[in-house]
Amino acid sequence: MQALPLTQQANKGTIVKRRVRSAAAKQLAGKATAKVVSAGRHADYMQLHDNPLQPATVKERHNLEADPRYRRTDFSAELAAEARLQFAACLAQGEARLPLARAALLIAAEDDAIASSSIVRFPVDAFMERITRLAHDTATALAAAAAAATPSSSSSSSSSSSEQQWASLRGLPAEQVVAAIEHCLFKDHYQQQQQQQQQQWYSGVRCAGFSMPAYGRSNLPKKALLDHPGVWEDARLGYLHEVLVKKRGCPAALVILYNEVMQQLLLMGAVGFAVTFDYGGFSRLPTATPLANLDVQQLILPPHLPQQQQQQQQDLQPPAASPTSGAAAAAADASIGSCSAAVLNTCSSEALAELLRHLKRAYWPFPWDTNVDDPEKGGRGSLGGFRGAAKAALHSDDISAALRAISATAAHRLQRGIWTSPGAGDLSRCLAACERLVMLVGDEQPQERRDLGVLLLHAGQPAAAAAELAAYLDSVRSAGPRFGRSAAAAAAADPLDVRFAQQLWKMLVLDTGIVPARELMSVGKVLAQGLPTSSSSSSDGYKPLTW
Repeated sequence: MQALPLTQQANKGTIVKRRVRSAAAKQLAGKATAKVVSAGRHADYMQLHDNPLQPATVKERHNLEADPRYRRTDFSAELAAEARLQFAACLAQGEARLPLARAALLIAAEDDAIASSSIVRFPVDAFMERITRLAHDTATALAAAAAAATPSSSSSSSSSSSEQQWASLRGLPAEQVVAAIEHCLFKDHYQQQQQQQQQQWYSGVRCAGFSMPAYGRSNLPKKALLDHPGVWEDARLGYLHEVLVKKRGCPAALVILYNEVMQQLLLMGAVGFAVTFDYGGFSRLPTATPLANLDVQQLILPPHLPQQQQQQQQDLQPPAASPTSGAAAAAADASIGSCSAAVLNTCSSEALAELLRHLKRAYWPFPWDTNVDDPEKGGRGSLGGFRGAAKAALHSDDISAALRAISATAAHRLQRGIWTSPGAGDLSRCLAACERLVMLVGDEQPQERRDLGVLLLHAGQPAAAAAELAAYLDSVRSAGPRFGRSAAAAAAADPLDVRFAQQLWKMLVLDTGIVPARELMSVGKVLAQGLPTSSSSSSDGYKPLTW
């Protein structure tokens, strides 16, 4: 074997030394990077030099959260509180003047602020105008079809007035007008009329295409214990703005939409009668029945704002330091003022309560027993989740390992400010639905306060939870003069649910020493609280970015 020249041997030794030095430099850089990664999120930034023998220099890491260029406004809490306040102002007007459509849109506005953390206010007025346009387009199409069917009745003077515009429609029997409106609104009515091949004067009018799911009121399986009721229930079917966009909703949302359309038709003079609604236990599409003996002039009411709301209007002025205080105050004034209905409400507020029950089932973050409060047995489909939530709060042995893991994950997320729990419901929006449900029917249905109490306990509000549970137990023990319940209704309370409520109250008050809150959830409490000043963590109205 021939030996290499001295020059080649020297070059080979240099290459080997360079490789060794390069490997050492890579190893040193890897250790430095590992130190930086292991140091955590706010570690200092280590800068390495090209020369591995030169020590690395450490400079302070740029804190993006403290940089004003990367900070943002976050008034989602204020927007949610504003929507809740307007919802309470609507309920304060009473059953006869309750604007169901606006209240339903305010429910969507609050949930939108909770879920999206947006700084943009939900366009309630825009969706109300959309319903008004739907009513006007329906009336215009039906009036044209009626005028074409009866040419003799359409001869009028050239002057345009509301009475002459809708004269052809007002001259028809009320039952025919109602059938024509349902034909224009609901897809099923339109298809049934087409299948029967019955040609009516309104057969050629285009249908808006609103429909309901085939399962009707609820998609929860019968006689089952479900770990995740939100897998079966679609919350989007309970939001009125989603119904307007996708033309599909739960029966309660369609009842509210139909009621608002009829009110707008009455206001614009297209119809001269009022209707009452039959929704068959929210298991089918709503149908309307004309009220022939009711004077229309008794239904149209002048704009009215109660004195209590006028005082509330003057008091709800956030400080001028907040960047959006002027806009929030103006929006609150406009929304509260627009809550006054101009037509006497002929639809029951039970439709609004049923819509909230649908959202409650869709967002419930604990097991749900469909055997409890079964709608087919006269129930409302709203009380099946209390036992699962109570067992999770009491750390009962009668709970699966999977559910324990889900509950632990939800608690872990809540402790870190993350409210939405995928796979286990949405505690924040479920809590909001239960609070609004208590504001609406809490005095007549104390079980809703019981469900609210156990959710408040899981949400880390033990004082409010103890107050709501005490109110429920008081209604059961004393036959409810405070809530207007009869002794028979109090005696019909499930003993197992009462025992769970007693154990929860004992754990909070006797074992832990929690002092119950003084005020229960009610419309008056929300109106008295008003709008929060600001939930931002700094005085300049900004919040740091959440990474």
